[in-house]
Amino acid sequence: MLLAVWFGLGVSTKQNVAEMAVPVGAVFARTFFHHKNQNADHGLDAARRRQLALQYALFLAVGLPLSLWFYVRNLVRWHVPLLWVYTLPDDSWQYVGGVPLVNRFLCPVPSEFLGNLRHFTIGCGYNVWLEIIRTSMLGEWDMADVGRPVKILAVLLMLAGALLGLLCTIDLGVVCLGRYGREKRSFSPEDRLLLGFTWLITMVCYLKFVYDYPQQCSMNFRYIAVALVPTAAAAGLCMAPDMAPDAGTRGQNCQSRPFQALWRGSHRFLLVLFCLLSAGMIAVWAA
Repeated sequence: MLLAVWFGLGVSTKQNVAEMAVPVGAVFARTFFHHKNQNADHGLDAARRRQLALQYALFLAVGLPLSLWFYVRNLVRWHVPLLWVYTLPDDSWQYVGGVPLVNRFLCPVPSEFLGNLRHFTIGCGYNVWLEIIRTSMLGEWDMADVGRPVKILAVLLMLAGALLGLLCTIDLGVVCLGRYGREKRSFSPEDRLLLGFTWLITMVCYLKFVYDYPQQCSMNFRYIAVALVPTAAAAGLCMAPDMAPDAGTRGQNCQSRPFQALWRGSHRFLLVLFCLLSAGMIAVWAA
């Protein structure tokens, strides 16, 4: 019931919350069929499956009306399509549809990127990954009129944030797909499925949105802010002290401790650096 209420209110507030239906549905399906297999293997009755089916039906009965009421209302009263998105014209200054896809979705023009970096700005506003870095750290702030010290601080903040985000994304892959995540008792299989699918679906839908609406504003980090949740959870698990390993894996875990210490140390260093640079940037904004 709580999940249905929060899901419904979320979708009625922001359309892209509907993306969470995929990871939530995956966890529902995994739980249902897992118990089905248990019933077949151990001769248990089907009461748990009936209970789960009723819970899922209740979720839909509560979540769907809360999710769709606002969009259906707009459709009925003003004929606004359910999935309507405000679009800017192609002659907008933000339009990037004329940029080759390889520069938009892979790497920017190297000479242009290096030139912007020499001027202490991570520019190339047509590249999705650079826009994620820039808008996640600075929003839509234009640094054209600020002095060089502020630009240096901003670039250092973006680089620290990008490296920290990369490490946390690797953590998510390790936790969801690697044996390290399976050995930890903190995360159940359902937890890993939810975290992994949340990140994957968020990124896939975001990249499709950027492709469908080739404007700079479409690449803003706010459209994938939910991806912070699974990456932060995975990073927290990877940075936490080791729990007691299973007897069969104790030797191998001991052999990997130096690497684990180095890995955790890099996280902590970047995290502290990011916090200090963030505090400095906030002080600049406040001034």
